[in-house]
Amino acid sequence: MRPMIEIPAIFNDLLFKGLTDENLPVTFNCGDKDLEDFLLEDAGWHAELDIAHTTLIFYQNKVAGYFSLLMDAIRLNPSERSDVFGTEPELRYREYPALKIGRLAIAEDCQRKGIGTCAFLYILGLAQSLQTQREIGVKFISVDAYNNEDSLRFYKRCKFEVGIAENPPRKDGRTPGTISMYYDIRPYE
Repeated sequence: MRPMIEIPAIFNDLLFKGLTDENLPVTFNCGDKDLEDFLLEDAGWHAELDIAHTTLIFYQNKVAGYFSLLMDAIRLNPSERSDVFGTEPELRYREYPALKIGRLAIAEDCQRKGIGTCAFLYILGLAQSLQTQREIGVKFISVDAYNNEDSLRFYKRCKFEVGIAENPPRKDGRTPGTISMYYDIRPYE
């Protein structure tokens, strides 16, 4: 079993609320224009079309961050399947169900306080709730993490694995902009 992720002290000071027209912030600065624009311009219509739903993270009565979730399926190569499921022959599917973190951003003035880790733990709780309710199967949390040091370090600290089957080498030799990663919600025992 992997070690537990420590719950940051700030967790109890956060409020998680679904995005609405009434609580959409006028501005949001996280240091990444794509993530800022998604929240301010795209998150609303993604929700209207049921593509992804966004949750705002409030800290001290201001938007400290957000995440967007959608459904996904991930591929595992034979080695990854063995690591996850052991030798169960019935579990050799091509794809496995996942809850995908489409976007996760923390406001610049709130970064490095544990709010990103709290967001992940909240998402993990949602995924585990789906499992507990036995209404829908979900085995993993997936993310296409930005291929930069801060982003990859964050997800690795949250115990995500780099998906080998999801990240084949590029034929053109260029470095990909994102790296597919996954987190096993309930490690196979």
